Amino acid sequence: MSCEKSPNESVARRAVELHQRGFTKAAIDILEVELQDHPNRGNLWQLRAELLHHQGRFDLALENLEHALLLVPLQTKGHLLLADCHRRLGHDELATHIYLELAEHTGLEDNDLWQLLRGLAATGNWRQAAEVCRREVQQKPDDDRLLFCLAQSLVRLRQPAERVVPLLRRAIHLAPCNCRYRVVLVLQLLKHHRDQEAYDELRQITATDVDSICCRGCLHRLLQLALSQGDADRAEALARHLAEVNEDQSHHEEDLP
Repeated sequence: MSCEKSPNESVARRAVELHQRGFTKAAIDILEVELQDHPNRGNLWQLRAELLHHQGRFDLALENLEHALLLVPLQTKGHLLLADCHRRLGHDELATHIYLELAEHTGLEDNDLWQLLRGLAATGNWRQAAEVCRREVQQKPDDDRLLFCLAQSLVRLRQPAERVVPLLRRAIHLAPCNCRYRVVLVLQLLKHHRDQEAYDELRQITATDVDSICCRGCLHRLLQLALSQGDADRAEALARHLAEVNEDQSHHEEDLP
């Protein structure tokens, strides 16, 4: 029995290797040559779409995916790619339709799950994102990322602090070194006028943690909290870093919860 790969698999493997080495254009080119001779190889159309998407050429990626759909059924990864192309091209209704269908699927691979959650968030489907997170948390109760994502989704849905804060505290317990979790907890406590609790959490944020925060709005709120509590040293560190972030015009401010 021969162990040799089919020409189809061989071309796909070479393209992936070229892409992984940083030669994405060359990878796309060899796929194009192969598809000119063998236009019915749907998996190669999908692979070419993935590489075009990586380059930010979403219109061409979409064309390649639609061609692949005529030849082979797309797996979850392909449908996620299709939805993302639609979203980036402004076809929000089409993207949402795909994301909502995928949200009904269970047993998604980890990478597919996070692509789905990012897509649901990007299209403003926070209720479905929360439902997916809640379902996954039942299977993986110690996954801090899922707990945090569920908390963020509930924040977007304007759920009360009583539902959000315990999730954030649990995420912090599981991943105490993740500064972002604690920052969001501080902001949530402030939002609900629980200033002393917020300050207690702020005191757990180290100087190194402060330097990792790139959100100007978050830094400003933390600074105001430190000032209100008379914490001059912490306020100075926050003010210094806020000034540094303000100087860097290339920073994109994170969405505030």
